[in-house]
Amino acid sequence: MNRNLKRNLLLLLVVAIVTSCGTSKKVADTDPAKVTEKTGAQFVAEKFLAQATTKLVASECMTAKMKFSLSTDGQNISVGGNLKMKRDDVIQMSLVAFGFVEAGRIEFTKDDVLFVDRINKRYVRSSYDKLDFLREAELNFYSLQALFRNEIFIPGKKAVKGNMSLLAATRTSDENAVISYQNKKLKFKFLTALANALVQQTQITSVKGDGPEFNWTYSKFADFRGRQFPMHHKISLSGDHAVSVDILLSSLTADTKWETRTNVKSSYSEVDAEDLLKKLLHL
Repeated sequence: MNRNLKRNLLLLLVVAIVTSCGTSKKVADTDPAKVTEKTGAQFVAEKFLAQATTKLVASECMTAKMKFSLSTDGQNISVGGNLKMKRDDVIQMSLVAFGFVEAGRIEFTKDDVLFVDRINKRYVRSSYDKLDFLREAELNFYSLQALFRNEIFIPGKKAVKGNMSLLAATRTSDENAVISYQNKKLKFKFLTALANALVQQTQITSVKGDGPEFNWTYSKFADFRGRQFPMHHKISLSGDHAVSVDILLSSLTADTKWETRTNVKSSYSEVDAEDLLKKLLHL
């Protein structure tokens, strides 16, 4: 494997970790004049909670084939892979080169983040509070899970239920509402279709407006065990080193026959997360 390909695959893995830092539909049976900002938030959040506690939880495991495309600093590359998730337990992303060689794996659990670089036989295992880009945004496992699963979330919280008073809402049209949350540093906005309570886009920006803008946009919704799930995830981060990531899913199943934890071989070297990111970004 040549040096450029190694560099690109490693950079792709880094971006996947960092970022783990649509169409509208007509509203049915809803009178816009009767929907205030408060009731709009309640309507969308409650509908979301109703979905999250029915068939999607019953089929708690979700697996899919994945095409992962990256565009950054004038480079455009694509690799295949797999996405596997078990609700409230784990998110695994496996990135595959040449259709059969696993170049790396990223695993998010409730306790820590694991990044395995199989090319150079090294790995990072870190708690969320030791990763600056996750800690500063108050993103924990449950926030990342919500991003992958097309759900609203409150940073630092396990669930929206019981914390709805922290959310605000604006009815932007007869079809859409923006559900929002703000902490001292960041604004979180969820553009949501009122007809089905599906998130069309999640946006994270600086409160002062002086930082990069992060967007996670969803499209190509398909039925998965009674619930619509986005098969196309487009992730973008603006700034000096703008990044765009496309995740295109296929073959979505509720397969449970897979290992939910990655065993790292004793021959792999453990390295510091921040040092590794800096080295890879400067290759």
